[in-house]
Amino acid sequence: EPDEKDLPENKSAILKHNFNLTEGLVKLKLEILTTPGSGRHINSTNEHVQVVKECRQRLMHYFNQEEGLYRKNIEDRRIHVCFYLLPPAGFTEDLHPVDLLYLKELQEYVNIIPIIGRGHELTTSELIERKRQISIALNKHHIRCFDFPTGDPEVDEPEWIDHLKQIGSRIPFACNYDFSVGVVYNSLDESGYFDRFDKNHDYNPNDPKQSDTPFIRYAVIAHMVELVDSTHYDHYENFRANHKISMSARNPVRTESLQAMRPPSEMVGVDFAMGEYANGNNPINLSPGKSQYSEYAESASTYHQTNLKNV
Repeated sequence: EPDEKDLPENKSAILKHNFNLTEGLVKLKLEILTTPGSGRHINSTNEHVQVVKECRQRLMHYFNQEEGLYRKNIEDRRIHVCFYLLPPAGFTEDLHPVDLLYLKELQEYVNIIPIIGRGHELTTSELIERKRQISIALNKHHIRCFDFPTGDPEVDEPEWIDHLKQIGSRIPFACNYDFSVGVVYNSLDESGYFDRFDKNHDYNPNDPKQSDTPFIRYAVIAHMVELVDSTHYDHYENFRANHKISMSARNPVRTESLQAMRPPSEMVGVDFAMGEYANGNNPINLSPGKSQYSEYAESASTYHQTNLKNV
């Protein structure tokens, strides 16, 4: 937990931490982004704008590389997972408006894993109830968090399936502070779980009975490939399709020339309107003196203004 003096003056600042990891023959460039000043001010209006903009810019960076001539060595700087910290207490059966705004915007661009911060402040029964409240609130507002796979009984071993089920049973995770060794904080109660009212026990954040920190680590290791695939085939493809529609609306002449060069078989799935034309349907009522592509551009522009969210 950073001190107040170490926090950035800009409350929406994003701090970037880069690491070069090596294990055997595997080399990994890891970049971690943090927003330590977010949510610490009385007026948190529009704090999410900078974070969402960063996610969009990274998707756009990947899109520009993919559309270029040389695509052999594409640098993937997309954000594959967002650990979103929620308070240990708050609105009953709901989320704070700032958290709700953040989640609704971020779910379009990144995989979200909800985590209850400062979980050591709650007893076991309070933590179970808080997890239930957050799960209900996420479903109520249709927040799409990362869907953890549970394994395939026909392919995976029973031990691995049980491991994945243990990870899924802890969602949303409860993350606790890593206190120094020897700090007297919490104690285990009679049921084997910690009790904050007993001050005669050393708190261990890596103990599964006291914290979900180990399961967060297990989840990232077990589902690393699924997180990357979800970023590419879900969030990036949606972003790419919406951006293509926006480009077509801004430049109908280019759209007409490109579609004229493309055979009908390749038009299926290009975007929502062109796919309908390829299937023999006409979703747009053509007006006299206008081509189908100019009508399509106007329709796409209206769709873009009413449905797409620009930051």
